[in-house]
Amino acid sequence: MEELKLLTDAERAKLRDEYIEDVALNVDQFRTDYSGYWARGVRFVKVRGWLVWEDDESHLQGEEPERAEAVRSWRLGADRTLPSGWYVWNRETAKEAYAIGERLWGERWYENPGTDANSYDAVMQLVLLGEVRYG
Repeated sequence: MEELKLLTDAERAKLRDEYIEDVALNVDQFRTDYSGYWARGVRFVKVRGWLVWEDDESHLQGEEPERAEAVRSWRLGADRTLPSGWYVWNRETAKEAYAIGERLWGERWYENPGTDANSYDAVMQLVLLGEVRYG
């Protein structure tokens, strides 16, 4: 059996950046077969990332509680003052998610052919919600 070599810092950074661009900040992240069944991508601006609503299935799309306040706080960069159930999914949170993926499944988790939407969903929940609640 061939032993896997450890990745260099540059290789790890390249994989992390690919994950952020290709998965984390991509609109597909919020498809219903990914995280979209629990996380609604409400607004997106590349420099700010996504404003995300934790969908508790009790509201129609666009009727999220405190939506106007959440959008206002997000636009101002006041992420710490977001109402309950609202989150920011951006480069920083995606970096945290990637690091969690490395701890859970090894440093090659993202390039592993078995990595799929379930893995991306789990790390997103761990960063935003502090636990895996859905799936």
